[in-house]
Amino acid sequence: RHLFAYDASQAVGRRLADLIHPGEGAQSAMASEAGTDALAVLCRRQDGVLIYANCKVSAVALDQSGTRGLLHCYADI
Repeated sequence: RHLFAYDASQAVGRRLADLIHPGEGAQSAMASEAGTDALAVLCRRQDGVLIYANCKVSAVALDQSGTRGLLHCYADI
């Protein structure tokens, strides 16, 4: 919330790529980052300002059924 200025009502149910990644191909770029060290990525804040943030993406198993997801951690540079 602090880094990108979205509150829960604006973010819940929306894709992360639609909220903070400017331009086309953001979803594939985020997926290709999974398991890498932190990368500097260009992000868009809620107010439209572009900022750079360190991004770490990790694949995680959410339950015994094999449901998987991506955990995104962003930090201000």
